[in-house]
Amino acid sequence: MATSPLIPGVNGLPKVILSDSGNSRADVYLHGAHVTSWIPAGDEERLFLSSASEFRDGAAIRGGVPVVFPQFSGWGPLPKHGFARNRAWELIGADAGSARFQLRDSDATRAIWPHAFLAEFMVAVPDRMLVMELVVANRGEESFSFTAALHTYLRVDDIASTQIENLRGLKYFDAVLKQEALQTEDTLAFPSEIDRVYFGATKVIVRDGRRSLEVQNVGFPDGVIWNPGAKLAATLSDLDPDGYRHFVCVEAAIFREPITLGPYQMWRGGQLLTSEPTPADFVGPVTIESYPRRRGGMTLTSELTQSEGAASMDQQREENIGSDLWGEARVSDVLAAKRRHLIVAAAPTDRVRAIIERLKIHEISQMPVLDDGKLIGLITESTLLAHLAVPGHSVDDAIAPMVNQQVTTVAPDRPAQSLLNLFGGSQAVIVVENDRVTGILTKLDLIEYLTARLRQSSHNRTASA
Repeated sequence: MATSPLIPGVNGLPKVILSDSGNSRADVYLHGAHVTSWIPAGDEERLFLSSASEFRDGAAIRGGVPVVFPQFSGWGPLPKHGFARNRAWELIGADAGSARFQLRDSDATRAIWPHAFLAEFMVAVPDRMLVMELVVANRGEESFSFTAALHTYLRVDDIASTQIENLRGLKYFDAVLKQEALQTEDTLAFPSEIDRVYFGATKVIVRDGRRSLEVQNVGFPDGVIWNPGAKLAATLSDLDPDGYRHFVCVEAAIFREPITLGPYQMWRGGQLLTSEPTPADFVGPVTIESYPRRRGGMTLTSELTQSEGAASMDQQREENIGSDLWGEARVSDVLAAKRRHLIVAAAPTDRVRAIIERLKIHEISQMPVLDDGKLIGLITESTLLAHLAVPGHSVDDAIAPMVNQQVTTVAPDRPAQSLLNLFGGSQAVIVVENDRVTGILTKLDLIEYLTARLRQSSHNRTASA
């Protein structure tokens, strides 16, 4: 029997603790799929959590990262900020540094909001980052519209000395003054209550005296910045006295234009927090789509040495191109270059119906199957199709008998070129390190990687000509 990674949290509510190899850590509760703590490697707590928060069913947690869905704030007929933050989500996958949570419609949600939906929330803690992604899918035959947010509370030393950069030139809606305006200042300070929705705010820098934090939104069209100030804070029963002085909310949001999903359509958006790097580990800008790229040992250009012997210039050029193509690249570099980074896995007890939905949501055709965190095989859309084609089989069947145990695995430190032989007899290769699945590679992943390498190699030769 698989061992659950869940442990009791405040008031016995279950939570999971994520920790990567670099000692970054995050706590996530099933209640609201709520991230309540994030401590980057070598750093201190970067999220604010009120000690007066109510950790109980039906109540929202004040602080951390509330998941707001299907309505932002009070802008609509639903309860403020919708219902997702107040409900228990299901943990559907976890490893040391990442986890996935799922919420689907029920009788209770349809009584409030009459739509068939599936929401997934993914959290990962690589290096000095907190990566979060929300996926919403329409499971029904009728279209629906929604707004949403990742309502992130960032801990600051003192709001009076906190500033936010990279907003100049953006239009915003001031919820305090109930009017739109243009940000003309280089920085935003907090002399009193601030509640603004910035349109098109994709990346900001938060500085609170001695440290800084980069906040990047992807897929969310709006960014919200909020601090209640002393007067409003005094009315919030679940906020510590003077608690407002120690946080600022920098949120990824859908506000001005709701997202509309037709039948079986899907939307995704995310937020990436990066704590101030030290000069030793700074490697440049990072995006949600490419954060693992930092972990690889690949150098984009290789120093080419002139071969000896009687090879012609054309032959030597081909050899140099081949050397430049692979260089010192490892399997980990190919994995890091993938657009999608979070591992989507199944358990042998999962039902066919759930696997089909997961494949559709993540636009994949196969996924590794894990039991107690260990790889036991692969489930593919072809296997599911063959199963359902047999009379008497059902979408409610467990996938355990369908798991293909003949899988190809590879260590991340193997040369990338070795994948060519591995793909000879397999559609996918599972990357495994210390008995833990760190990723899955397909032939298309390798094709995209080589295409990018060839493009870089061509650019290097042109630049040096």
